[in-house]
Amino acid sequence: MKRPGKSYKAFPAAGFLVLLVLRFTGPVFADTKPKFVYLTGVDSSNPHLTKIFDVSATAICGDPRCASHLLISGGFEVDLTAHKVIGGTMFLSDSSDLKSSPLRFQFDHQGTFAPTPYEYLYFRASGGTQPVSYVELVFPFLDFPQDYSGGPLCTTSGAPLCSEISVAEIGHDDMSAALFAATNNGTNPISAEMTNGSVTWQNPPDQFAYSGTVSGYSIDNTTGALSPVPGSPLAAGLLPGSVAVAPSNKFVYVANYSSNNISAYAVDGATGALIEVSGSPFVAGFAPRSVAIDPSGKFAYVACDSSHDNVWAYTIDATTGALTLVPGSPYDMAPNLIEAGWNASAVATDPSGKFLYVVNQATSVVTYKIDSNTGALTVVSSSLYNPGAQPSTMAVDPSGKFVYVTGNRDLWAYTADGTTGELTKVSGSPFVSGFPYIQSLAIDPLGRFVYSADLNPNGLSAYTIDGNTGALTPIAGSPFASTTGPVSMAIDPSGKFAYVADEGSNNGIAAYKIDGTNGTLAPISGSPFAVGTRPGALAITHRSTVPFEVFKAKADIDKDRKTSFRVEGFFRLGQTSDGIDPVNEAVQLQVGTFSTTIPAGSFRKEGKHEFEFEGWINDVELRITIHHVEERRGEWGDHEADHDKEKHIDTKDYLFTAQGKGHILSGVVNPVTVGLTIGDDEGSTTVKADIDR
Repeated sequence: MKRPGKSYKAFPAAGFLVLLVLRFTGPVFADTKPKFVYLTGVDSSNPHLTKIFDVSATAICGDPRCASHLLISGGFEVDLTAHKVIGGTMFLSDSSDLKSSPLRFQFDHQGTFAPTPYEYLYFRASGGTQPVSYVELVFPFLDFPQDYSGGPLCTTSGAPLCSEISVAEIGHDDMSAALFAATNNGTNPISAEMTNGSVTWQNPPDQFAYSGTVSGYSIDNTTGALSPVPGSPLAAGLLPGSVAVAPSNKFVYVANYSSNNISAYAVDGATGALIEVSGSPFVAGFAPRSVAIDPSGKFAYVACDSSHDNVWAYTIDATTGALTLVPGSPYDMAPNLIEAGWNASAVATDPSGKFLYVVNQATSVVTYKIDSNTGALTVVSSSLYNPGAQPSTMAVDPSGKFVYVTGNRDLWAYTADGTTGELTKVSGSPFVSGFPYIQSLAIDPLGRFVYSADLNPNGLSAYTIDGNTGALTPIAGSPFASTTGPVSMAIDPSGKFAYVADEGSNNGIAAYKIDGTNGTLAPISGSPFAVGTRPGALAITHRSTVPFEVFKAKADIDKDRKTSFRVEGFFRLGQTSDGIDPVNEAVQLQVGTFSTTIPAGSFRKEGKHEFEFEGWINDVELRITIHHVEERRGEWGDHEADHDKEKHIDTKDYLFTAQGKGHILSGVVNPVTVGLTIGDDEGSTTVKADIDR
């Protein structure tokens, strides 16, 4: 890192900022915050036979004030092994009597398999006040038989096992203006009895889904090794396909592809153990494939593969983790974009929480603007990008500047407009990956490298990211030797380790150490780590930052052909901090428009209480020192007391200096932001710098 002939003595001398009467001694706390990996899997010994049914029916309004017949369509899925309906959606179409057509009704998962001499399914409108709109389908049997392949609904009173008739009701909130006026301002709902209707079996006869699991593993912060957390694995829904951790690290959410719902778990912060949230699982659309949490932790978003309304939005209860549908949810994926289609396969938020990106497996990436108060979504109108054949997954870099999407054998790169959310293709995109089945993308926390996992053996590729353009360059040695079928990948918050779920060998998580300089991957001792079930999606607890309790600084800037700066400051760790270790943690420094990261392992320890980095990063000469200090007081807190009776009070106080020289800080003006991050502890302040021009 250090260049010959260069040293910090080249910097101009400056006075040292003295903030307290302190002396440098005492221990430095180690970073011991636990981090956890969560992995979905399936129990192949427990198959469930599932069937999807399509519904088509006509209903005649029993009130003469209705203008036309109602057309009913939709579908639902049944788990014949567990004897319950998994979910479904009905649509009511009629431009004359409905405020909006088609009107959507979601399956009421509380109304499954009623104890009556007939079977009924109840679908309720997603919003509105009483009286509520709904659709009730009645079938001439008590339970869905194993060999049922479709047939009529109960539409004739008195038919065998049809003591009731399938109906649809229109509540006043969903009435057209004309019908509302004709019914005395909608005092009562309007009932429409179905006159005909049929159910058609959509699935092949061997459609099976397997019971899902979610497991937790703790990460050794030094070696990267994994060990199971207590209680793993826990039961999830059928065929879990995605897992996400809330930014608070308090909750974990799993999208269950074949049971059409979302499992939610609370996290024990000390052990990583999971406890299912009350009310879980929560209803979703058909085939939820991907779940993402916004950076504030207030909202969850789910992409559904087989729904007409494929984007589901929820609010998250900050105390319990329970999910509640956002009013207006679910959302049609770009209803004004004819080519957008169905089959949403991946969803991600940008780091600011302003935008949601959704990959459509047919043709597009769609951008939504997020309402920061309600979580509601609004389509950004020009969001059709056609990123290649069958895009399947995506990743957003930590700065929010770039979005990466897989498409066939390619990786497509886009720059993201921070104001509008619109995407622009990066020059040179797409970048050829050479692998046809990319299942997962992961970007390191500093936005330097992007990794892709492909189902093919050794399908683990790595690229460097051009921080200015977003262009990708293959890393030397890529693709790296990996497991037989990489299906999912995640990088831990420190950026030191990468983890890959191996579906091919059906037995492990491969773990790698990331070279912070060039992004290459080296297997960790003991890898792959056994998981016991067929591994699927991976997620890791977030980097949980702790703000400094106090952060003060002053800055001197000399603007000549090569700008130089000197910063002197003081910080006190926050009350919940478990300490810092600059030798083993990444350190980030910001001075105005200049920002850099010193990778973990770059600092050296001088004696017992001082840490120093001296070297070059991106053609900038840097020297940074960090001192841990201890306050000297008399027996009764008197600083002037007898030294024989003085006590040394161990504190969380530090002094630091930072000096830099290079082609940096172009156009810098006051006020100047100074920021320092060490591991998961951070602080920033705005100062009036002494700028010598």
